[in-house]
Amino acid sequence: MACNCNTLKNNCRKSALRISGSTPQAISTTPSALSGAIALVDTGCSMEAMSSGARICTAGLYEVSANVQANVTTAGTVSAQMYLDGVPLPDTLRTVTAAVGLTVIPLETLLCLPGNCCCGHTVQVYVFGAAVGDVTLWALDALRQA
Repeated sequence: MACNCNTLKNNCRKSALRISGSTPQAISTTPSALSGAIALVDTGCSMEAMSSGARICTAGLYEVSANVQANVTTAGTVSAQMYLDGVPLPDTLRTVTAAVGLTVIPLETLLCLPGNCCCGHTVQVYVFGAAVGDVTLWALDALRQA
């Protein structure tokens, strides 16, 4: 689906997006995309919010960051990583050894993206690990720099 700059978005504003989700999602050993997010900030026409991430619609340089909060009930490792168009971004893989309780994992990257005429690029956060628990809160921010 192509991105549209509908009447609710101002094409003269800088493109910025913040989405956040708080529906508990179990941590498993298989990487899975976080979902259930809603847009808290969505300006400009370069991006669109998705319930599981962001769709980047135009070529450019983007600063993307995310935070994942997990409530761990049995200690172990927890990993978070950003994916671009279903492919893991190696520079964003973060693995922590989590004790019982809350663990926060920050992620960030810069993306220089070419144009994609048919459907844009999709950025998502995936979580996996050996710890037992749930992701209880996550957020993804994206800002078009140029």
